[in-house]
Amino acid sequence: DRAAIEKLKQQDVVATVARDAVAMADLWTDDAVRFGPDTPADVGKQAIRETNERSTARPIKVLTFVPETKDLTIWDGGAVEWRYFTASVASPGGEPKQVRGTLLAVLKKLPDGSWKVFRAMGITE
Repeated sequence: DRAAIEKLKQQDVVATVARDAVAMADLWTDDAVRFGPDTPADVGKQAIRETNERSTARPIKVLTFVPETKDLTIWDGGAVEWRYFTASVASPGGEPKQVRGTLLAVLKKLPDGSWKVFRAMGITE
């Protein structure tokens, strides 16, 4: 299970750096919910994808994205993880800026043995 969850996190890194709204949404279950500060919850994979598409439409380049898991607890069919993440981002013509955040995620194991995000809440500093 840990290897499959690590694969999910690596897919997240690749999709985030590529700013691929579809690939980022594919990391979530169909009935997922994503919470963020000062915004309504994204309920369902389609809503998550639409928010991703609006976000990735802005001309920002993600140079690096590094998750740092602090705790991962796995039980039969589910897991909960909290982590920090750091990223280096740049606007066109701008200098790279460092971003740091925190994420709490509930993961769900699918029948094929893969894992997806079921619920998550994150904040950036």
